[in-house]
Amino acid sequence: MWFHIFFSLIISVFTLNQAFAGPDSAAIKVPLAEQALITATVSQDQHLFAVGTLGHILKRHKSEPSWQQAALSKSPLLTAIAADKSTLIAVGHDSSIFTSYDAGESWDISQFLPETDLPLLAVMPLADNHWIALGAYGAFYRSQDNGKSWQFEFHQELLFAEDAAFLDELKQQSYDDYLYERAAMLPHFNGIERLQDGRLVITGEMGFIAVGDPMAKAFKRIESPYEGSFFSVKRLADGQILFGGLQGNLFVANHDLSEFTQVSFKVKANINHIDIGPDHGIYLATNGGRIFRADPSLDFTLIYRSKGQDFTSLEFVDEQLLAFGSKGVETVPLASQGGNKDAQ
Repeated sequence: MWFHIFFSLIISVFTLNQAFAGPDSAAIKVPLAEQALITATVSQDQHLFAVGTLGHILKRHKSEPSWQQAALSKSPLLTAIAADKSTLIAVGHDSSIFTSYDAGESWDISQFLPETDLPLLAVMPLADNHWIALGAYGAFYRSQDNGKSWQFEFHQELLFAEDAAFLDELKQQSYDDYLYERAAMLPHFNGIERLQDGRLVITGEMGFIAVGDPMAKAFKRIESPYEGSFFSVKRLADGQILFGGLQGNLFVANHDLSEFTQVSFKVKANINHIDIGPDHGIYLATNGGRIFRADPSLDFTLIYRSKGQDFTSLEFVDEQLLAFGSKGVETVPLASQGGNKDAQ
């Protein structure tokens, strides 16, 4: 998610990262790490996991309030985490990828490429031990061995026709120049979601939307209703797809992405995360420390605000909503729905 949401915040955190340790150093265990920047979360069985600044990976049992910080051999800013039944994979700056096969007790570094100077922003498990990790300037890595090793892929089919033709010509003249030029031709890939029919949708900056086959072998760029960045994407229970973007831009598409409708949303805040709660409500987490809820009619109401926060992720545990962001984790009692009406 993260070349995008709080660009100035990331730059300051990255500078702090360099000053105190540097991403090439081991992650430093600190007290109250759950109060530092958290960029993404995931649930696996009875545990929650959160990633963020300085290589922090945090783990918490759902029935307990305390968090434990994992030991990592590097400390880049981490931006996304995903899980299947047996594997956890976290990704971040310097094209870093960390894997765990023991419910987050230990983590191995599968990839660390500081020379790329690029963040990975999304990661997803596929089938047959395949995973993909996506990021800035069209970065795309695939693992076919459950995260142990990764191979770079360049999806030229996502270029505009004139850019693809230019690259093809340049490749015949100078392969080094070809590699240099293609490195910045694709937009940042910010998010990925699975459609109801199993296909994948990738979203990114400049209104980028592309649809691919279930194993992410090939993609097709589709016309977007919007020219700004998309920061979040979520399939809803009825198969519709909700896209959240810059300054409150929110769109819903039908299940095959052939029709888009802009959703009325009056708050000019980046929509960083979309989730579905146990009450079947649709929740949005935004900059400005706001959480909104809607029923399937997509009529959103502000239910919580934390001034000074920028929320990036939500997790539902028992009767509580955990909200994560620039100042760590906050607990939001679900009973507060409809009760917090601070100025929007």
